[in-house]
Amino acid sequence: ERNPWYTFKYTLDVHSLPKKAFLKYLGECCGETRDRDLLKYFASKEGSSDLNEMIYTPGLTLLELLDLFPSCNPGLAGLLQFLPRLTPRYYSVSRITEQGIKFVFNIITNKRNPTSLSSALPGVCSTYLSSLSTSSHLYIYRRKNTSFLPPSTPGSNMILIGAGTGVSPFLGFLDSVNSSSHVTEGVGHVTLITGNRYRALDSVYEKE
Repeated sequence: ERNPWYTFKYTLDVHSLPKKAFLKYLGECCGETRDRDLLKYFASKEGSSDLNEMIYTPGLTLLELLDLFPSCNPGLAGLLQFLPRLTPRYYSVSRITEQGIKFVFNIITNKRNPTSLSSALPGVCSTYLSSLSTSSHLYIYRRKNTSFLPPSTPGSNMILIGAGTGVSPFLGFLDSVNSSSHVTEGVGHVTLITGNRYRALDSVYEKE
């Protein structure tokens, strides 16, 4: 069933920075004069400098603006009009087995100004993935690969370089090469170079 909760969770980017037209609309939805005037000020040409300093630089999102301006009560139709669509996040498959598909990711956290509502701004997709359990359902689709391909000349040598989780697509790539006709055609020498900032924490595929 497609309800407002589904729409906000899966199709709208509530973590995006609000544009001026959105701020103006939010101001019109305020019951208190102070909240209405300040939001409209941020949306004006005169308020551009303060907008950058107080909203864009710390990365305040819709939910935090609603906390800052408690009299703001936007309607569903307006939110659907101004919130951007949640775009796909692309991850490289590191391994495909009979048990399923394996990929790896880092939890990204952007540090904020200590005076803002919170000290950190979590990533959207990686944070969501980290909250899932083994019984959770995940919506995914395959993106066709048109450029990440082995050399067209049989026997060509390859040097693969990937830092941190950037090594994961190369592992999937090598798995694909080993299980395809490229093995019989003859693959040249393959050198995989990878590095991590913190070996104890980041060497996810050290054994492999």
